Amino acid sequence: MKEAQKLQIIQQNMHNLMHQRQQFHAKLDEIENALMELRSTDSGYKIIGNIMVSAKSSDLIKELEENRDLVKKRMESIEKQEAKLKEEMTKTQESLMKNVQDDK
Repeated sequence: MKEAQKLQIIQQNMHNLMHQRQQFHAKLDEIENALMELRSTDSGYKIIGNIMVSAKSSDLIKELEENRDLVKKRMESIEKQEAKLKEEMTKTQESLMKNVQDDK
């Protein structure tokens, strides 16, 4: 049952990717919320290590927008990986079903 093992591995990989996508989605929401808040003020704070420092909103906005773009690109990459795994999972399931029917 080589296909069954392969299917289990694919399902585990899909689960891992879904978890990563959820984490990046939460991070993207945090970034969007921070950007909304920063656009209504002249300054804000940023945590560096164990301290919080004051910074201009424009600098923080630029940094957050760069982070947002990076998170979006990572999410797109994960979605592409998920699509490939779904395709591979479908092929493996079909192969597994064919083998089961041939064994009857």
